[in-house]
Amino acid sequence: MESKKILIMRHGEAANPNHGDSDHSRPLTKAGVESLNRLSATLHESYIKWLPEKVYCSDALRAVQTLNCIKSQWNIKPEVEFCSGFYSKGTDYVIDTATQTDDSLGNILLIGHNPVWSSLVAALSSNHLHLSPGNIVFLEKKSSSWTHALSGTAWEYKQVL
Repeated sequence: MESKKILIMRHGEAANPNHGDSDHSRPLTKAGVESLNRLSATLHESYIKWLPEKVYCSDALRAVQTLNCIKSQWNIKPEVEFCSGFYSKGTDYVIDTATQTDDSLGNILLIGHNPVWSSLVAALSSNHLHLSPGNIVFLEKKSSSWTHALSGTAWEYKQVL
């Protein structure tokens, strides 16, 4: 049976909000961009079999900037879908979104925000951890269907970067 792989990534380090600015429009810090560029190189060099075929990304500025940094060194061009609900909705919304993935695809990347992202890792793998900015969690499950794979727990936690 084939495997499905999910990369769950919290956006990079974001600037503190300026007075009057919305949280949704906070950009990445310079340090956040630099860290994500290093992570992109690491993913391309050492985790090529994990690179996503599809990306679901929050439409918040810092998440979009995270995506742009992280895919900058990849030699693939995954399909990207921006999801406004990733900013404000819970794990059920994220899982429902991911189940819409075409079953022919094996790897997806989800980019979003805490506390939902840490809760998502726990819901899928029973691994309770706190995702820091720029962390990415690797999960894998034997399944040929995204709907089946995401219908329960038992995702194998591989590691966090």
